[in-house]
Amino acid sequence: MTDTILTLVKKTDPIFEELQDWLNYGWAKNDKNEISSKIVSLISEWQKEVENELEKNEFLIEKMRFSNILNGHFQYIFNPINSRAGFDNQIQIFKAAKSELLNICATLESKNEKKTITQVFIEDIDNFKPLAEKVKAEHIASKYAKSAFLEDDIEETFLKILNEPFKELDSAAETRDLSTDKVTINGKRIASVWMFKGRAVRGSLKIKDCGARADQLLKLSKNSFAQLFVIQHGHKIEPEVIEALRDHILAHALTHDIKILVIDGTDTARILKAAGQDLEKLMAKKSKPSKKKKK
Repeated sequence: MTDTILTLVKKTDPIFEELQDWLNYGWAKNDKNEISSKIVSLISEWQKEVENELEKNEFLIEKMRFSNILNGHFQYIFNPINSRAGFDNQIQIFKAAKSELLNICATLESKNEKKTITQVFIEDIDNFKPLAEKVKAEHIASKYAKSAFLEDDIEETFLKILNEPFKELDSAAETRDLSTDKVTINGKRIASVWMFKGRAVRGSLKIKDCGARADQLLKLSKNSFAQLFVIQHGHKIEPEVIEALRDHILAHALTHDIKILVIDGTDTARILKAAGQDLEKLMAKKSKPSKKKKK
């Protein structure tokens, strides 16, 4: 997120250059109304882009702080600027908005400095390590690693392995498919949140496949209490998905020692097989008409 903010900050450079050119040359031509109109257009467009990005990532307080700087002074900018001092004032307001955006970025960076994010694998998880040792990746035929199984079958098997009796209900408002403290790493229990993807997503998992609005990774990261974030998919998981989740976690998680567990199609099939499931029968199962709301 900080990279995105810095990109938006960088977009102010050509605007400042153009404003300065108008100040040096346009003002002398007495084109005050035209200059006022261009100022409004440039700054309004940039403001909207910044606000949309902050809102999309649910930085609502930061959005309000940023917007207040410009909105509190725009009554001056919507009228013709009749003095050199008025023009200079608008530049100062714009600079203040840019500075506030840099302050937001610095605050996020300060929070992120305390966080460490490590990617772990099924061999690192006590609950899965014996199963991973029992069935290696080379024991899995490629057909089982490519969107072969239903999400419900996958989730039910994982719940049994974790000895987790509570299955969460599906709803459009949910932020995860599962929250459990039954996962252990080196004998220590850890709070985890899960996102399951099965046969409904054909092919590799991309950001666009993560929720109806591609916001499921953001929702997952908003479970700020968690230390372990799990993405499971019955096929390949694209690196962009992992990177996006990492960025969201840095922005929103409250814990410091954070782990991401990625379980792709091959590892999913390994776990299912080692847990005693008949992969051929699971693959042959038909999907039931779904009443589930898209996440």
